[in-house]
Amino acid sequence: MKLGCSSQSFNLAFQQKRTDIFSWIDYCAATLELDGIEIEDKHFPSPPDDSLPALRERVAERRLVLSSVTIMNNFGLATPAGRAAQVEYVCRWIDRARTLGSSRVRIFAGWPQSADREALWGAMIECLRQVSRCAEQAGVTLCLENHNHGGFVQVAEDVLRIFREVESRWLRLNLDTGNYLDGLESIEKTASYAAHVHAKLRDIAADGSEKTLDYPAIVNALRSAHYDAFISLEYEGRQDPFVVVPRAVDYFRKLLRGGQTH
Repeated sequence: MKLGCSSQSFNLAFQQKRTDIFSWIDYCAATLELDGIEIEDKHFPSPPDDSLPALRERVAERRLVLSSVTIMNNFGLATPAGRAAQVEYVCRWIDRARTLGSSRVRIFAGWPQSADREALWGAMIECLRQVSRCAEQAGVTLCLENHNHGGFVQVAEDVLRIFREVESRWLRLNLDTGNYLDGLESIEKTASYAAHVHAKLRDIAADGSEKTLDYPAIVNALRSAHYDAFISLEYEGRQDPFVVVPRAVDYFRKLLRGGQTH
């Protein structure tokens, strides 16, 4: 497995203007010495298309891999026009990911604007079919995140149902270790479908471990599923990322190498 970091981990620093995307790429390469990075759509310069060649060059110069382009979308909107706009948005970012040299785009199924999520389930599936066709044409894999918070995807059964109904090899899983309602149980059931993994971090201890999740058990589940792609650290706490994320990087580096972490 390879170790990466999401730009979301440094969202607080981006908001405070303490870094920009180019400086952050340099930091991930020179200081954190990561294998790769993941960039979220909100952290691209605006307009994003103008910066794509320079970003691709910077990532290559720093000998990093752009493991995924991470976007926010919602196929749970109630109106056909709203969902169509979301499909267009995802397809546009698929093209941008191809320009950047990334083989993956993280997406969501969404959050149904209906008390009865079954009422919008079929429409969500059709949206996923459409963007999967865009992904196939571009040669980019879509990574659907298990992102609950009242959304379509809450446990393993939701993921498996979506994959059965969409029927596209271009749609895989972005396995977020902190988002399943039942935690490790669903991780174990879906790890074999993952093309990218988010290591959720909320409260990083002094030794770099995560206080709310059992990462030795999670990494064992990934190994059992023969997962060998990126684990991208996604820190969402309020501590200074420049202080706590390096601790987590050291912890995960030891964990992935099979070393002692406690």
